[in-house]
Amino acid sequence: MKRFYMFILTIIMILLTTGAYFYENSNSPIEYKKPTYNITSSKFGEIKDIKFYPHSRDELLLFILGSNKEEGEHSTFYYLNLTNGKSGVIGNFKPHKYLGDSFTILTDNSGENIVGFSENGVIYFNYRFENIDKGNYVFNSLEKSFDDFGNATSAEISEYNLAFSKKGYSLINNYQLYKNFNLMMDFNYAEKNPYSTIYANPHEIISTTAFGENAIHYTSFNGKSLNLYSHNLDGSSNSLPGKPLVKNVVDVKKAYRPANLFGFYLDETSLDKLQVFSMESYRTSPVKTIDTINFLKDKNGAIPDIQYLWAKGDDLIYTEYDENAKGIIKLKNIKSGLAKDIIKDKNIFGPIRVGRYTEGNGSNGPHGVVLFLHEEEGKTKIALYDIDKEKIIDITEIFF
Repeated sequence: MKRFYMFILTIIMILLTTGAYFYENSNSPIEYKKPTYNITSSKFGEIKDIKFYPHSRDELLLFILGSNKEEGEHSTFYYLNLTNGKSGVIGNFKPHKYLGDSFTILTDNSGENIVGFSENGVIYFNYRFENIDKGNYVFNSLEKSFDDFGNATSAEISEYNLAFSKKGYSLINNYQLYKNFNLMMDFNYAEKNPYSTIYANPHEIISTTAFGENAIHYTSFNGKSLNLYSHNLDGSSNSLPGKPLVKNVVDVKKAYRPANLFGFYLDETSLDKLQVFSMESYRTSPVKTIDTINFLKDKNGAIPDIQYLWAKGDDLIYTEYDENAKGIIKLKNIKSGLAKDIIKDKNIFGPIRVGRYTEGNGSNGPHGVVLFLHEEEGKTKIALYDIDKEKIIDITEIFF
């Protein structure tokens, strides 16, 4: 009889273990591959990220984050003037082991700042110039370490705060960087412990205390669903406890000027479609569903990309793919609803980047531009599209 009970108990334990295994795996989170640069350039090494200088006039200027394995574990910031093809080095640093593939551009009354994540903290390069090709520019760097930052797997920085989290941990760590709104990156202030933690079970931090807001936005898994949440740094919450701002998000991004969140989410009734959305991050206004596109991926298996362009209006620029992984780039104005496919008949893939520039005294502009990748005869090409002039320019040779 004792053996019989032991047998029954063993069977029950096996069934419980098996059930728990299948339940856990049936509810395991789905993580999507985001578009990344997979380009090695003779000028810039392995390109990690590209961003436009935000205030170009009469010329288009890019900042590029690259790395060269021959130089060891170091990353380099470069500038590249697309108007005349001139480029140069801004500075070098040892990158963060998890966060070294991207950077941020911040602006305040001390100038422009390129901000990267270094081995154990943050490095920023402050720059001012009128004409970069005449040498009228200055790049000053400052690096600051933060406790436990070396193990961070997600981080965001604004003019006022640094927030980061670690995979497998339930906390968001937040450092305040300023005594007031007039000081740029006062890291000494951070040493005086304006530090807090937030219990949030985060997956990815999206934004932290940007223009017009006082909140951290982050994503967190609830079973298979990845949801977007907000936590006010004054202790309140824009969303009710446990209630997400947006459910089933696939990708969420931020725009600093204006303070908007935007991206893609899945409607549970049509999992083969992506809903394009935008929302004001510092208000409790409803989420605006801007468009619906096919949920198909590029030739590398990456999801579509989306960017916010603030030029002659508030536009979302995003990619969409067909069953053959052939992409188009779409534009949708958030306020007017104006929509158009701006780039077609190209084998588009990977990330897109948007910028703007003005001509002359500023009366002609600003013009919106899109930088994108496409494949031609089996080779990767880099192109620039001027939205107002409806003109595509091949800039591949400038990079290589």
